[in-house]
Amino acid sequence: MDFLKFEDFVENRYEYIFDFHEGLAKVQNEQGLYGYINKEGKEVIPCRYYDAWNFQEGLAKVQNEQDLCGYINKEGKEVIPCKYKAGKYFQEGLAKVRNEQDLYGYINKGGEEAIPCRYYDAWDFHEGLAVIRNKQDLFGYINKEGKEVIPCRYYDAWNFQEGLAVVQNEQGLYGYINKEGRKIVPCKYYDVWSFQGGLAMVQNEQGLYGYINKEGRKIVPCKYYDVWSFQGGLAKVQNEQGLCGYINKEGREIVPCKYKDGEDFQEGLAKVQNEQGLYGYINKEGREVISCGCLGKYARAGYFHEGLAVVRNKQGLCGYINKEGKEIVPCKYKYGEDFQEGLAMVKNKQGLYGYISKEGKEVIPCKYLTAGDFHEGLARVSVDEGLDKFIDKNGNVKLDLNVYASRLNLGDKSITIKSDTKEGLAQQKLEVIKEIKKGLNNSENTVDKELNSYQKKIGSIK
Repeated sequence: MDFLKFEDFVENRYEYIFDFHEGLAKVQNEQGLYGYINKEGKEVIPCRYYDAWNFQEGLAKVQNEQDLCGYINKEGKEVIPCKYKAGKYFQEGLAKVRNEQDLYGYINKGGEEAIPCRYYDAWDFHEGLAVIRNKQDLFGYINKEGKEVIPCRYYDAWNFQEGLAVVQNEQGLYGYINKEGRKIVPCKYYDVWSFQGGLAMVQNEQGLYGYINKEGRKIVPCKYYDVWSFQGGLAKVQNEQGLCGYINKEGREIVPCKYKDGEDFQEGLAKVQNEQGLYGYINKEGREVISCGCLGKYARAGYFHEGLAVVRNKQGLCGYINKEGKEIVPCKYKYGEDFQEGLAMVKNKQGLYGYISKEGKEVIPCKYLTAGDFHEGLARVSVDEGLDKFIDKNGNVKLDLNVYASRLNLGDKSITIKSDTKEGLAQQKLEVIKEIKKGLNNSENTVDKELNSYQKKIGSIK
């Protein structure tokens, strides 16, 4: 029986595994078909679809071999048959779909066409109304009963936001209408943006930007060369010299235009860059709580997430600082992600990934070839190329999707056996040996001795 030499190997059960959403993860098998597994690794929806999307609001869009789309629930039932050429996620109870005649309509979660497919283009519902486009390339709005409440007469139209929507006239100028279709702000601006926090950005014929309120009154005159949306009560603006500052909703410059660049406020602070190219952080009063000089040793600095921000030193190594500018995690990593669910993914100098706590402790050592962010308490990692596992926040393997296999070559033929566990593979090897034993012309004692020897050897899987 010396000729019975098993070649052991490990392979992934799936070609690709996606993150968990609403308790299920999309997977793709070696035939390129998609299905879904639960957090125990059970394939609750078989791999039979040619494309698939994440679950959202209890349903997932799937695509069959005819490239037609439908929707399934978490039990795998096609609640909406695959009969549409395209479909979107459900929003406000309805999903946009496109039929085989390339016309758009909307379905509800029961699969009924709440609004028949009769439009040449359509958008998702926002605030109870959806943009539609007719055969003449004009835009209007319908309600959830499919009634055209605002006729198709505009050359462009945007989703409603804060009760008003952007529309464009035949001269290419923009204005705003309410949900009754009444023009609140005449079409006179060359560029605009949707309302956010009661104000909207507009551009005049000289190319300068300002802000208007919902009555169309200019709150901030058009005097800036660029402007951004309000975030937390402040908005970034840029003057004619290309320098940035921040204004409040009354138009007062809380932070003078003196920075080479600036980012939106996040967790109460905004990253800024001075004219010397150094980074710092300001609060909403405009005070540099972390001065640009203090961060002079860093080449890059990121947003704050969960109280810490990634920084990269001039040697290209990453660490983390707190909101006082103190380096909580030393710059010793080749790469660092933002904190998410209390942990941050990092990559060490050897190119291996792990996870650190906010105190900088490697709670999950850097030992993985690949790693992803935590989603729903689990993160996808691999220790060998293409061999994925899901771990919890303590580094425990909660889901092992590897398949343990062994190949036995017998002359010009071979036998391959597979199992989800090492123990299962060992048992299958014994069964193979026993089957071969039946056809051998050998003494019982010698075969038993060989079997015992193989039984010990197969406990170690490569």
